[in-house]
Amino acid sequence: VATWISTGLAIEEAQIALLIEVRRIGRRSTETQRLDIARQRDRLQGQIDGFARSALTHLGEGFDADDEPEDLDVDILDDLDDDLADFTETSHTWTNSPELTVIPLPSNLGVDRCRQCMAEDLIPLEMSLHEGQANDALHNLRIYLCNKAILFRTTVRRAKSQALKT
Repeated sequence: VATWISTGLAIEEAQIALLIEVRRIGRRSTETQRLDIARQRDRLQGQIDGFARSALTHLGEGFDADDEPEDLDVDILDDLDDDLADFTETSHTWTNSPELTVIPLPSNLGVDRCRQCMAEDLIPLEMSLHEGQANDALHNLRIYLCNKAILFRTTVRRAKSQALKT
């Protein structure tokens, strides 16, 4: 069960990364960039499809991924700084974009729907995995800052000329 939820969290990370990439390249993208985005979308859609199929195992027979999609919370869209219209103008196939698909994690389903599916025990498990994910991100940030401090101390600080110090 924990592996299934961590797979879902990894898919959410991939969705956000792809969303950022699509927004970064914008309307004026090269054919190579569009092909790369299409390849990433295909790979992500395959992961989402597999995750949704395995949701039946973990959420029970009462769950159907296509049953009531409006019940799923759309956290990724809520996190966007800009308007959704800006994204739809930059994405040619935005209606079928896997980066906007809400996957069936307990946090997206809500407490009531998890109760209906007899999957209430998944909620605290997902919360603890989110906490671990945040701790990993903080750890990586600390490592990056330490590397930057070492680089400053060994390279920039010992530089003799103004050109090397900047």
